[in-house]
Amino acid sequence: MDQQRDKRIECKNGTLIIPFHDDGFQRKMLIFKKKILGIVKKALREIRAAERRGEREPDASKHWERLAKEFNWLFGPDACQIVFGSDLISAEMLTEFFDKLDPYIDEWSLELLEEQRAKQHFRK
Repeated sequence: MDQQRDKRIECKNGTLIIPFHDDGFQRKMLIFKKKILGIVKKALREIRAAERRGEREPDASKHWERLAKEFNWLFGPDACQIVFGSDLISAEMLTEFFDKLDPYIDEWSLELLEEQRAKQHFRK
């Protein structure tokens, strides 16, 4: 891994290191986003069903634990603690995180594209 090219995001509880230059990371991020969408949909279905049964506050913690597990899978051990200060995260927390991260991802993607174009140019 090229640690010189890792992306670093300063968070409340430390630095999140993102190996964005690694092609595998982008694939993992797509897989992650599909997984979280499924987890959130399932959680919402269960919450609505519990509300229909008259339960005041349905427990969705097992879903939020799974979100945290997937988040740590993508960003590395203790990523939830570094970013959120907790091992339980919610869909709202993830949405806020990615809303803030997406502009950086766009910038980094452009950098990668420019690097690839430059490499192709010099190969000719």
